[in-house]
Amino acid sequence: MFRTKRFMLLIILFMAIIVCAVLKRTYRSDTSSITASESVVTAVPVVTSSVTAAEIAVPTSVRTTEPDAEVPYVSPSRYEEIQERMQLLQDSCEDFVGWLYVADSEMDLPVVQGEDNEYYLSHAPDGTYINEGTIFLDCMNSRDLSDMHNVLFGHNMTSGMFGDIRSYKEREEFDRHRYGWFFTPDTTYRIDFFALSVVSTYDIVYDIGSGQSEWLDCIYSKAVYTSDIVPDESDRLIALSTCASDFANARVVFTGVLVPIENEEEIVEQIQ
Repeated sequence: MFRTKRFMLLIILFMAIIVCAVLKRTYRSDTSSITASESVVTAVPVVTSSVTAAEIAVPTSVRTTEPDAEVPYVSPSRYEEIQERMQLLQDSCEDFVGWLYVADSEMDLPVVQGEDNEYYLSHAPDGTYINEGTIFLDCMNSRDLSDMHNVLFGHNMTSGMFGDIRSYKEREEFDRHRYGWFFTPDTTYRIDFFALSVVSTYDIVYDIGSGQSEWLDCIYSKAVYTSDIVPDESDRLIALSTCASDFANARVVFTGVLVPIENEEEIVEQIQ
């Protein structure tokens, strides 16, 4: 009797091993196809119907010659590259707003504006579904950034979008990223960053029409770090918002003053 039970247990164990092996092989096959699909999406985040990935991608040689984000300039070559890519997107994407650029970061991407604040969480400018979506301006904002408070949304990703903002919780990284740029078809803005704050989705920061004092009170009262730049009542502001894990419904907001730049000489710096 004992030998019979032992033999039956061995048969059951052997069958369980076979079933596990089959399931494991099937799972690997399924996940490998998912991974391949996701890698394509990540590699082509901003392709539009008439613009190829190669046309949007910024050459490495251009990136390596750029001034640091501590310097309020871009190189002539980078400026020209951005203008070319903006023209391509302006011609092919009706929702295109402008181009966000922060040196020493992966924030070097087009910005769009949809009819709501949901669509571009998961779509490229041409309407293609992609996990990382596209950086977008709050649907309640004016497209020309004429509002007192302008909010950009982007995912908090391991690589790309607004993922770099995570590292600005370190004082050294926050101090190194003093300036950014927002290029539109009509105007170039320098962004003078002055605060990194952790807020709630329910805070007044997301109330586009709120008063300047109340809006700034929220930014400063919940700031992790601030710089020596002090905005005044008449300054137009821009906030780069992404998800955070500090608490339920937390968001990290990297905020700066929008400074219109009229002369090209105030934008570019010759790199020797």
